[in-house]
Amino acid sequence: MCEKTEEIYNYLYSKYKKATIGKKEMATELGISSSTLDSYIARGIGIPESKEI
Repeated sequence: MCEKTEEIYNYLYSKYKKATIGKKEMATELGISSSTLDSYIARGIGIPESKEI
């Protein structure tokens, strides 16, 4: 894991106290609505591949 990725992971882990975050939390972190995030996920734009759990 590169240094920047690890820094982001540690920030999110300390804020949410868990290793993964949900769509609502991700949308909040990105400063966009949940529906916009859903649209980006559906189109595969600008975010890493995600898995439905």
